[in-house]
Amino acid sequence: MIQLAIVIALGLLAPTPNVVAPNAKGLDSFLKKATKEDWGGQVLLSKDGKLLLRKSYGKRDESGAKIDNDTRFSLASLAKPVTAAAILRLVTLGKLSLDDTVGKFFPETPEDKKSLTIRQLLSHSSGLPEYHTQGDYVKISRQEALKLIFTPPLRFTPGTQTAYSNSGFTVLAAILEQVTGKSYESAMAELVFKPLGMTHTFFYGQNPTLKNVAVGYGVLNTADNRPSHFPYTWALRGAGGIITTATDFGLFCDAINGPYLSKSVRDEMNSPIKISGGGPPVSEGLGWLVGKSRRGTRVANHGGGSMNGFHTSVVRYIDEGVVLIVLSNRDGGPDLLDLSREATKVWLKKS
Repeated sequence: MIQLAIVIALGLLAPTPNVVAPNAKGLDSFLKKATKEDWGGQVLLSKDGKLLLRKSYGKRDESGAKIDNDTRFSLASLAKPVTAAAILRLVTLGKLSLDDTVGKFFPETPEDKKSLTIRQLLSHSSGLPEYHTQGDYVKISRQEALKLIFTPPLRFTPGTQTAYSNSGFTVLAAILEQVTGKSYESAMAELVFKPLGMTHTFFYGQNPTLKNVAVGYGVLNTADNRPSHFPYTWALRGAGGIITTATDFGLFCDAINGPYLSKSVRDEMNSPIKISGGGPPVSEGLGWLVGKSRRGTRVANHGGGSMNGFHTSVVRYIDEGVVLIVLSNRDGGPDLLDLSREATKVWLKKS
């Protein structure tokens, strides 16, 4: 086991091969055109767990090294569905309930926040603030983060509407620690990464010597835009800070659509929550935005972006067993709607 860990750390395993199914050549050509505009990234398309396309495009960093299928990217906010999966795994195992409240885990929580539920945190319907710090890399402890999150007034009555909240997922990370008795990173490894075989997945700053990590090119171009070097604190924990590959994230998407989560948990994850008080329908499920395709089938999606240039997106066509993942280290790139249309041609066998 130690030898395997060393081999993985040094990047000595055989490279993950490209896959381009015969009916995916049009999608491959579409993506090759995007690289002419200096776009770079990884794309994975699968149906029922079978790869239709897995390929990388463009440059990893200023050395000119090409992105390959083992290059790691920051997931940005696409980390939220991963945090959600860890929570939902504990629900599946009977160690948590979606109706458990924040006050159960943190008795010192202000009265107006004690009754917030895990379901509300997962669905952005808690009313907590969008952010609790002025940046993702502020050095802050868990206790300080929770105080900053719980001190301001709620934005709305919990459960009556939705509003995106990074802070809500930081609270979920803290709950993971309370329930498991482990650090957030250790809990995530034991609940998600290890059982799902995500061997290329790490956290910001966890392994500064990590090889084959994409450098981001965006609005915020620091001297070192390599996410393996970014600090990881409670400014971001739970809401972002995961580094991975499209292959690993594909394993994750396949797992959450199977027995890793119970059917009742999967159904709730993939369904829009019900708003109280007669509010309009919303598209938030548990850790995902959910809706219907033109074919009337269920769709779940999530994206992420950072000023460092990382842009990520995943679309899961749940009933059709299709997953489309895009990880990029540059601003711009192919229009995601056009990309989704090209991908649809592949798995509907219209190309």
